Amino acid sequence: MTEMNPFSFFDGEAPEAGVSGVILPFAVGEYFSEAIEIRDVQGRYLFVNEAAVRLLRRPAEQVIGQLREDLEGLEDPDSELADQQLLRDRRPYTYTRHLTVDGVSRALTTTLLPASPVDAGTLVILSVTHVERPESAHTLAPIFNLELEQRVAERTRDLLRLALTDPLTGLGNRRAFDEDLERLLARPEVGALHLLVVDLDDFKALNDLVGHQHGDQLLHSFARALRAAFQGEGRLYRLGGDEFVGLIYNGPDEGRSQRALLELQRHCRERVEQAAQQVYLEGLSHLSASVGIASYPLEARGGAELMRLADQRMLRQKAGRHAASRLERMHGEQDNRRDDPAESGVVWRAVRSTLALLARDLEGEDNGWEALLAAAVAAVPDADGGTLYMRDGDAFVIQAQVGFTDALLGLRESEEEVRAWYGETELWRVGRARVIRGGQVAQHARRAAIVREGSPEAYDARETLDILRASLCVPVLIDGEVVAQLNLDNLWSDAAFGPQAIMVAEEFAVQVAALLAARIRRTREAARTRELESLVTVSEALYHAQSLEEAELILIGQVNALLNTPDAVYMRYVPELDALHPVSPSGIYRDFTDDLLPRGSGLSWVALEERRTLRVDDVQQDRRVFQPVPMAGRSVIAAPLLDSQGQPIAALIASRPQRGAFSALDARLFSAIASAGATAIERLRATQALRVRAEEFRMLAELSSLVSGLVEPQEVARRCLETCRTFLEADAAVYSDAQLRVFEFAPGVSEDLKAAVYRAVIQRTEGRAAARRVMTSDYTVWPQANRELIAAGTRGLLFLPLPRADGTLSFAGFLWTSSYAVECSVASALAVRSAELIAQAQERQAHLHDLEATREGALLALGLALELRDFETAGHTERVVERSVELGRAMGMSDDELEGVRQGAYLHDVGKLAVPDAILLKPGPLDSDEWRVMQTHTLVGGALMERVSTLMPSTGQMIRWHHERWDGSGYPDRLAGEDIPLCARIFSVVDVYDALTSARPYKRAWSHQEALNEIVAQAGRQFDPRVVEAFVALMAGQEQGGGAEG
Repeated sequence: MTEMNPFSFFDGEAPEAGVSGVILPFAVGEYFSEAIEIRDVQGRYLFVNEAAVRLLRRPAEQVIGQLREDLEGLEDPDSELADQQLLRDRRPYTYTRHLTVDGVSRALTTTLLPASPVDAGTLVILSVTHVERPESAHTLAPIFNLELEQRVAERTRDLLRLALTDPLTGLGNRRAFDEDLERLLARPEVGALHLLVVDLDDFKALNDLVGHQHGDQLLHSFARALRAAFQGEGRLYRLGGDEFVGLIYNGPDEGRSQRALLELQRHCRERVEQAAQQVYLEGLSHLSASVGIASYPLEARGGAELMRLADQRMLRQKAGRHAASRLERMHGEQDNRRDDPAESGVVWRAVRSTLALLARDLEGEDNGWEALLAAAVAAVPDADGGTLYMRDGDAFVIQAQVGFTDALLGLRESEEEVRAWYGETELWRVGRARVIRGGQVAQHARRAAIVREGSPEAYDARETLDILRASLCVPVLIDGEVVAQLNLDNLWSDAAFGPQAIMVAEEFAVQVAALLAARIRRTREAARTRELESLVTVSEALYHAQSLEEAELILIGQVNALLNTPDAVYMRYVPELDALHPVSPSGIYRDFTDDLLPRGSGLSWVALEERRTLRVDDVQQDRRVFQPVPMAGRSVIAAPLLDSQGQPIAALIASRPQRGAFSALDARLFSAIASAGATAIERLRATQALRVRAEEFRMLAELSSLVSGLVEPQEVARRCLETCRTFLEADAAVYSDAQLRVFEFAPGVSEDLKAAVYRAVIQRTEGRAAARRVMTSDYTVWPQANRELIAAGTRGLLFLPLPRADGTLSFAGFLWTSSYAVECSVASALAVRSAELIAQAQERQAHLHDLEATREGALLALGLALELRDFETAGHTERVVERSVELGRAMGMSDDELEGVRQGAYLHDVGKLAVPDAILLKPGPLDSDEWRVMQTHTLVGGALMERVSTLMPSTGQMIRWHHERWDGSGYPDRLAGEDIPLCARIFSVVDVYDALTSARPYKRAWSHQEALNEIVAQAGRQFDPRVVEAFVALMAGQEQGGGAEG
């Protein structure tokens, strides 16, 4: 023990009780004309005389006990500064201030005196103020000489000594203890401060037995013996009755370890026992005392906590002494009457009664375990302290300690460590008590240290165990499993823990097992209730979610609230990548958003693959834990979310900043939250799938309706892509096949993105990459992504190769510059349907082309047949068809009108099939009758073609009226001018031109210019002048381009 003593004020004997000098300094103060004030270091008034009352302008009872700063009108910065200087320098200090009284300014000279030496344990401020009289305004007489100052200081010290001293024992009283404790805790140079609490056992009964006078003598003698025992080690106080306390001081480097504290406890108990023995040797009654010791700052952070801890330990020892005393008496009687079972039953009934009371306490908070352990220490002979381990999964946790430090609470040890400390594994499994003594303690400690080598702990086990003299360890069994372990320790004797102690400890363990079983049952029921309540809470919260993203965010919020941790993340499963993607992160996971965990990486995948919730007590000790940020010293828990088919939905991850922070109950609650989340998300998926399916059907029907009236594949493709892109809110839509390539972009899309899309489509449709399917909401993490597309801003991408009926591939896709919010299945369905509609349009167009080619061939064949029968020159039909269409196009005819011209040109002489060969093939001129028959071919041809529904309406008109003349002299209906259909007027010019420039049996072939001159000459008579003009221009253009046939 150190010899350093911080107490200087009350060292030595205190004055005897009842000395009348207690009021002497106050009486002296009343005789001075100066204002006398006594204040403590906080500024609280302890005494004022009449002159001070007049100066303060309020009665003494309103001043005593008050702080100067709390008295209105007395705020004085000069006085406050003077007090501070006095407290700093510990020397007399004089200052002058002015006060206006009745309109006259008067000088007030105040002298402050310290009421104790510089090293005093208690300090007060003595203030003497002299008010200048008017007649002596220019003369300041000294208000105090040195002798008077010394007398006042001495008497003040006498007063304070008596005010802070217990009159019966001469020790410091409660006020002295409070002030000394506060002052010492405020000193930075204080290393370790120990609080000793001593309470005499059964003193009230003794006082009632021998009388109060004898009791006072016992207290006086015990105090004197106690002071002698602790001479030079600290300061002792009597708080009242039979309760004493002591403040024991260590230097800065002493008393900071558990071993040093235990040695101090042993030392203090020996000193207290020595004091009690001294009282007995003086011929007084035998005394025993219970002792409690606590240390600052090792165990407590302040005075109140230090007092509470020491007082609790004293009460535990007192309870233990009482129980041990009863058990020893009963044990002694049992030794004389071993066959009497009634006496031993008393012990068990006493233990059971104690535990029955504790059982009610254990229904509440976890601090009931401390009371249970205290009962064990009290009930088992030779037990000075102990620890209670409770199983938590595969480890054991210290839930309570008696006689040691609370730093042990929460310490986790593996089952192997616990068994190593116990010894024999088989005996441990069946719950047998074991006792080790002396050197065996160190051997078991070394064995346990080897098991846990390299793991950080809250204390040095070897230092703690070196002070143990004996250890009694009892495993507690429930249903054949060790669920707890009771360790009871003795610090004094190698012979501790005999058969009686073992019997009591084993019986205690049986009763504890019953308590634990009931508590475990209640805990399970409470846990189940909490699970059900949590499921209801989570389900209610998730019920209102409208989207998967909202449900994920709600789920993380529920984890934060129900598990009381801000650190959680939802790892969504991305099927197309077979990876987990973090969403809705909170706490330390907030920046963990861009990473993907491929299958097999991280604790999340382990939980999904093993289909169970996993706990990791220390992430540094488990390589399976993925650490997006430094997580040293943390614990982690992971739970899988699986659908009804057992397929992964996601994984929930939560973390706490302590090792082993998640209990088995936490794991069950976490599993329940994950299960509720999986159910809600699967429901949302099903609902969303129905909604998506409905949207898909609507869009597919809309697409079909939009393109139903379109013929050209190019236009069909453009309308499909535009509609789909708008619905999907995409920035680009593309379609490509061997015949067609269409791009559709949203307004405002950059030219860089357009160029990147063009090149990417060409690369994919013409290269080996074409057959690869791409479907992702985050293209930036897609394997083998096109860097140019990413640089241009691409985020989401869907690109599908689609097989066609002819064995080739078409390609359809959509591109987003942000993650798309539409389901992939919808986008895929729209892409597939668009490709189908485009392909149908292409097939329809090809079929129409085939039909047209077939019809064209049939018409051509019929025209050629008519040429052969009518001895027309070869190629007449093809020439008139071609020139008629060209002339019609030059005159602005529509496609349908041109088609009618084409058909009419092919079939213009079809009516000659009804003309007899004698007339049709007659080599000479026809007579009038024959000419009338020949003219009927226009009527017959028109009538025939009216029955062919596939021909254009203008075809029949052209066949019937192509021999009408502009002047009305033609046949068969003698139409004139614009009454003649345009198609017939056009064909009439072309047919005559071809007839004039073709050789016939009865004439030579005219030249191009001769024929053209004749055509021009007949304008306004046989031909429409406007048609003639257009024909001349057409032929002129053909001459410039390569000449006309002639």
